[in-house]
Amino acid sequence: MGVRMFTGDEESLLRDAVVAYVDELVGDGDRSLMVDEFDDPDAELSDVVASANTPPMFTPIRVVVVRDVGRFSADDVKPLVAYLAEPNDMTSLVLVAGGGRAAKSLTDAIAGAGGDVVATSAPFRAKDRPNWIGDQATRHGVRLDRATQAALAEHFGENV
Repeated sequence: MGVRMFTGDEESLLRDAVVAYVDELVGDGDRSLMVDEFDDPDAELSDVVASANTPPMFTPIRVVVVRDVGRFSADDVKPLVAYLAEPNDMTSLVLVAGGGRAAKSLTDAIAGAGGDVVATSAPFRAKDRPNWIGDQATRHGVRLDRATQAALAEHFGENV
């Protein structure tokens, strides 16, 4: 199924992006059967790999969500890097780095597995903010015209 890592310093944007993606993966399926979440600070990546390698039961796919992967060192992520060399095609692995910087070996393994990294932070460049504001509004069911997007970007500036 694949792997996607989400990064970003703003917790609410990061959470919204991960929830939307997991919802997309689950669709009409039974979340309790499909999703395995690892958010315990004491979680071991060997347990994550075991979950990712376990075939789904009564569902077409398994979704494994791992939070705060930015806290792991290059040595810590070795089991995950090895998994990504031969991932289970029935598992979608969702990694959440947050503000922490993920080990380079992990980001390289994600790219090697055909995965992607999604940055959830608001844009730094002023010219990118109006479109970003419009995209955020659309995700929440609100349509803003370009003038309103520009006015909001001007009003909030770097605080979007």
